Amino acid sequence: MKTLSSADRMSLLEQLLRRSLPWFARQQMPTGEFVCYCQDDGSRWPCVCPLLSALALEALDCLDPRSEHFHERLFDLIPAPDRPHSRVLIATLRWRLQLHLAAQQSAGGEWCLYGRDGTSDYDLATSACAFIQHLNRTMQTRHDYTGIAVRLAQRSPSGCADALGLLFLHRLLHLAGERTAELPMEVFDAISNAADPLLPAWAIAQAHRQGAILCDANQLRILLAIASRHLNRQGHFSGRLNRAFGITLFNVCSEGEPIQESAVDHAIDELLRDPEPPWRWAHEPILAGIGSAPVTLILILRSLAQAILMPKMPEMSAC
Repeated sequence: MKTLSSADRMSLLEQLLRRSLPWFARQQMPTGEFVCYCQDDGSRWPCVCPLLSALALEALDCLDPRSEHFHERLFDLIPAPDRPHSRVLIATLRWRLQLHLAAQQSAGGEWCLYGRDGTSDYDLATSACAFIQHLNRTMQTRHDYTGIAVRLAQRSPSGCADALGLLFLHRLLHLAGERTAELPMEVFDAISNAADPLLPAWAIAQAHRQGAILCDANQLRILLAIASRHLNRQGHFSGRLNRAFGITLFNVCSEGEPIQESAVDHAIDELLRDPEPPWRWAHEPILAGIGSAPVTLILILRSLAQAILMPKMPEMSAC
């Protein structure tokens, strides 16, 4: 299939953005989270997953003018008459996600994978990611970060295999001034033992791109190898989430190898040409069997915006 031109990609990205924003509003529950489902042994049921809300909250910052990672070129794809309404809609989406995270915090000040009323215990990834999002928007002081981060570190056993949790804990400790921005190798050791390493690998690449953490050249090569292992025999990523994750990983970590650039081009075009509306998507778990079509679409939109509008540019400041 012929690769889309830059103009065609911009046009299709604009169409996707204009269709997605009102749908996000319809998919947000009265309690603030997006619709999520958990699937196991062929059965699927609705569930609460604060970690997906935290990931969506962070990914939506590309459309929030108040965020340091605001993508002005992406927001400009919205027709001028619709921008005031869109600005309010995006702020409302993020505000309600923020309220949901606050409501899901336990009496002990932590978060569980399946929420406050779920059956799961304390979850490091959810707690650390939620604290990053929650405290960053309530103007807490560095002292507050320090106490929280140290407490989470004490709750986490030595040699914890939760790569995503270790990443978010490192980010939180860095915000607290307890660690440097450089990511330790223990996180990559945890990824090597993960059943599905692509999500934590993508989260590392995304954080590196945003300047939240720093990876050295060897660590970027590790991420590149993880992404490359998810290519099929045709040299393409299969599945919507893998395409979104692969685009970010290759754009952040790649040194311009033709096979990697071809995989990125194919992934971008497949996502932009996708004829199936998100409400008809098959269940595609993001983590632990839990999936959410609106959260998946938010991650896709963020990945496409970065790849099309600023593929190699780090997000150290507003753009």
